[in-house]
Amino acid sequence: MSTNKRLLIAGAGLLVTIVLGTRGCSQYGEVNALTFAHAKGLYAACNTRQPQRLDVCAAMIDTAESTQQMSATEAGFLREIIAKGKSEKWEEAQVMARKLMADQAK
Repeated sequence: MSTNKRLLIAGAGLLVTIVLGTRGCSQYGEVNALTFAHAKGLYAACNTRQPQRLDVCAAMIDTAESTQQMSATEAGFLREIIAKGKSEKWEEAQVMARKLMADQAK
């Protein structure tokens, strides 16, 4: 096989990898509007590094889950973000909240 063909095949493979990688798989899937709103609140709390806001969000999430306004899965996603923030991994928590919101774009 010629060098040009090899480069063309390698380039095509790289292009496919890049396209699929940028589209990626949705980590969170579709969530309801309330979960999205809480993700926005958590993003803001992490951006301003306010642990007391995380506590308020956690209480609201507990209530939403117990009244079945939010699934246990969605509440779990948000609690993971809260846990990151509480461990002072603010940037990671912020990225997680942003990813949850970005996964809702269609």
